Amino acid sequence: MLYKHPLLKRFLARANSYPKQKIIIETTGKSITTEDLAERSKTLAANLSQLGFEKGDRVLLLVRPGIDAITCILAVMWLGGVAVFADPGMGKDIFENRIKKANPKWVFAESIILLLQKIPFLKKYLRIKGYEIPEFSSLGNARIIRLGFGYPGLPHSIAYKSLFKKPTAKVDISRDLQGTDEAVIVFTSGTTQLPKGVAHTISSLSDTLHKIEELSAPTSQDRFYGALPHFLLLSISIGVTAIVSRKKFSAATFMKDIEQYRPTILFGPPAEFVEIIRYCQKNQKTMPTYVKKIFLGSAPVLSGFLRKLVGILPSDTQIKCIYGMTEILPVAVVDGREKILWQKEGDLVGKVIDGIHFTIASDGELMLKGPNLFRGYLDLPSQENIASGDLAKSIDGKLVLMGREKDMIIRGNYNIYPGLYEPIIQQIPGVAACALIGIRDEQAEDEAIILVVEPYNLEDKNVAEVVERSIRSGTYSIDIHALPDEISIMKLPRFGRQSKIDKKKLQELFKK
Repeated sequence: MLYKHPLLKRFLARANSYPKQKIIIETTGKSITTEDLAERSKTLAANLSQLGFEKGDRVLLLVRPGIDAITCILAVMWLGGVAVFADPGMGKDIFENRIKKANPKWVFAESIILLLQKIPFLKKYLRIKGYEIPEFSSLGNARIIRLGFGYPGLPHSIAYKSLFKKPTAKVDISRDLQGTDEAVIVFTSGTTQLPKGVAHTISSLSDTLHKIEELSAPTSQDRFYGALPHFLLLSISIGVTAIVSRKKFSAATFMKDIEQYRPTILFGPPAEFVEIIRYCQKNQKTMPTYVKKIFLGSAPVLSGFLRKLVGILPSDTQIKCIYGMTEILPVAVVDGREKILWQKEGDLVGKVIDGIHFTIASDGELMLKGPNLFRGYLDLPSQENIASGDLAKSIDGKLVLMGREKDMIIRGNYNIYPGLYEPIIQQIPGVAACALIGIRDEQAEDEAIILVVEPYNLEDKNVAEVVERSIRSGTYSIDIHALPDEISIMKLPRFGRQSKIDKKKLQELFKK
């Protein structure tokens, strides 16, 4: 049984009107038309249905962005299933806790990811090199769909390629889905200290895509470059060709892709564009004139960074800075050139988007709600609003951030909650206590992470090496994006009757 999914409606109309349009182009050279993507996703869904897939089944996706990943997501939509996304860079315990919490009935996984679980030293080496390799020992009772070669020793799985044969039974597409039905679950690198997943419904996800479409205002002639699921789903649903990189990010690769595939709309976190700015300055390059819009988000976008970015852009390239979070996206937007001119206090994040309602609590924390608000955290009661964790003010009708309420570090496009990792690090033999802190690095336009460790024996000179090795792979491994830039060994400063670690003092000690 397949369902008439609201998010597929526009894509199917596009496939009927422009069947031969290339809708996804991978930087590997592979591409797929709207017609073929519609047919492949429907065939995959029909065969999964015959294998016993049922409405509401959760599906963990361990597949890199690209044609296959989108085919899997669309197939899940056809079936009324729920796509589960988990950051692959999480440490072993954190990742397995999330798998257990989501309880997926199905897993789409690349065979190389499954194989690496059998080769610990190679997995550790790749993580040290910065590759996001998920670590897990079990996927529970989930049925595994394997993308790639069936290497010896892999867990029992069904070959992905075998699921594209013509279905033996007629495919019935007659039932509607409800807006309140669960659509996606997103586990981020730092949603909270507990293994919570952000659950969006068909309705909230649809409104998210609608708001992003209004912000980006794409035309059929545009080309989008990026890999985030929200933007890929948006580009597919409205018929804009998506250019998807299959390589680890580097500024040189990025600029090569831009020159070869000529996208008109870009999206990325400031940390990536910092590298791009340096590359362009070093090689005396500027962004091509066909790049018309750049969307920045997932981390603070500061005016000092924007001034540098403007220096490598054509004068008519628009810069849009988006403020939001996984729970509710987008919330506010500001023009980058307007932000550069902001002279008042705080961090200007701009005009609140139509439909979003905000209040500021007595302690200054920003509270948000709107039609694009998530349903709630996985297996917990639904929420009518969300505490953002940011302190804010409304100045001249625009939203301005005044700092953070939560103990949180923002690096790249990841929110990192120290409370998620400190208990794991403290279990490492020899570690008495520890603290993760973020120090703003103005040159990198990002936050540096410092791990301060208090060992049981302050004379033990091997503690830093043991901690460094332990957090990268194995039982005590942590999210790859939370790995510290520096490990310092010292007696931690404390305060109060409960002798809490004094993070403010640590900030002062390490501030450059």
